[in-house]
Amino acid sequence: MVRTQPEPCPFCGSEFVDLIDLEDQPGEGVVVACGDCGAIGPFAVDDVTAARLWNERANAKARS
Repeated sequence: MVRTQPEPCPFCGSEFVDLIDLEDQPGEGVVVACGDCGAIGPFAVDDVTAARLWNERANAKARS
């Protein structure tokens, strides 16, 4: 599976963001989370989708 890298955090600008696998949680999935401010992206079924959703939010924040 191709792994897409998440953009920096749209809230604090940190590059300390990571894909988190919630395999042990109810409604299993993957999210992107910021290690500095704690922002969490939308739940997704895989890494690529989680990063894409996070990046779309980051790009929308930059345009506003």
